[in-house]
Amino acid sequence: MSIWISKNSNDAESSLQECSKKPYTKIDLIGKLHIIHALDNGQPKADIARDYGVHPQTITYIYKQKEALIRKYSQKYNLLKEVRCINLNQTLLDWVTSELKSGKIIKEAQLRVKAEEIINTMCEDFNCVDDWLLDFRRRNNILKFTSEIVCSDVAKDEWHTFVNDLDVSNLYIGGVFGLYYSFDFDKYVSKQKADKHVCVFFIVNCCGADKKELVVIGDELIECSNIKSLPVKYIYSQNLNLSNNTIGNCLNKWNNDLKTQNRKVSLVMDVSENLLNNISYGNIEIKRLINMEFITKNIKMIEKCFKFHYRRIQMTKKLLYNKDSSVLSLVDYTQIMSVAWHSVSNEYIHRLFFPLENDSLYFNCCDANDSNHSLLQWCKLHNIPCDLVKYSDDLDNFIQCDKDLPIMCRNVTNDLILNVNDTLLENDVLPSSGVQAYQAIKRLITYLQSQNAKKSIVSSAKTLEDHLEYGALQEIQQVMATNNIPE
Repeated sequence: MSIWISKNSNDAESSLQECSKKPYTKIDLIGKLHIIHALDNGQPKADIARDYGVHPQTITYIYKQKEALIRKYSQKYNLLKEVRCINLNQTLLDWVTSELKSGKIIKEAQLRVKAEEIINTMCEDFNCVDDWLLDFRRRNNILKFTSEIVCSDVAKDEWHTFVNDLDVSNLYIGGVFGLYYSFDFDKYVSKQKADKHVCVFFIVNCCGADKKELVVIGDELIECSNIKSLPVKYIYSQNLNLSNNTIGNCLNKWNNDLKTQNRKVSLVMDVSENLLNNISYGNIEIKRLINMEFITKNIKMIEKCFKFHYRRIQMTKKLLYNKDSSVLSLVDYTQIMSVAWHSVSNEYIHRLFFPLENDSLYFNCCDANDSNHSLLQWCKLHNIPCDLVKYSDDLDNFIQCDKDLPIMCRNVTNDLILNVNDTLLENDVLPSSGVQAYQAIKRLITYLQSQNAKKSIVSSAKTLEDHLEYGALQEIQQVMATNNIPE
């Protein structure tokens, strides 16, 4: 049974009643007057509610109090003049913009001091500086920075030392993760197990200036022309692992592009020594990621950001079009991956690798969701009809429900075909020997099972084993008859 709540059902009514009992976000006096002013100027009620993080009914209730609010508080605090204080707003905004462009750090205390300096030049009795500053930041999308990466000072110093002698504009970071692409939230909360998954390989510039094509490795054969226009490259692979060959092919294409641009870059990623020893590129210097906590945690944050956007788009599509995993094809899911990858903003990547000081103010130019990867908060903000009380923990855990998927093929340096040949040819197997052929197929089955091959492949190999066993027994009988050996 779906956990999504129909707006016409009794469950929806009970859910709304529960929500109505909860306290809404507190809106200060100036904020209420701004809401009234915005409605008078024709701004949609739903947009205002989303900006303030409240239910649209709250906006309606505030507007009904318009005359009472103006009459009650205008004389005491002179709020209407403060709300319409265009000179203060624009002068302070220009100062903040200028300071941040010059690379300076601004915190709340400095913002307040500057606001008071500007106020002193005006003939206004201004008594609500703190409330006005909070609203000023909200109007101009100025946020207080808090680092999402929790790591030691040693790890941060290690990162600064590492990039000190590098051109960060040409420094790229590579990462890989697994994704249960067709696993929807209904299946997750009902404890169903997922089997279909893909391996995702990404490369980003640490300054956020460039995101390379997302590489998706899957075990379904699809027409690549269907995804040709997307920033996604699909690669078919039976074992669903990121092998050295896959990495090599992707980097070779990128290296050729860099040659035409006469550009050289450095790439940091978790790769095996075999890859570094066996391949080299003239325009890509690969630096192996070893015990660098800061980079490793940032890779995890990029993964989490992508999965947050992927899951919210997946949930939205199901709500709007009532399409579950049985209806969509891998090409459809690849398109969702494309949109999710596009939603990982360049600014967010830049802030991960080059964070500001905590509590520093900055302009948030991207989607606010980029700094809050919570499906629970997203459902609340956009009024997604879900039982938020019952599934509050499950919503955020759903983002990384596939974090333990095996994705890197570290111990295999050659293709599967080459490994199979090595297994079959062990001990100089001769094709004319039925016994040795039987022994070879048994080794092959053991190998396939160790590589977690598909059940259908192992089953086919076992069928062949049965036939070869019959041939081996016939050969043994012939040898015994030739040498007059009693049975």
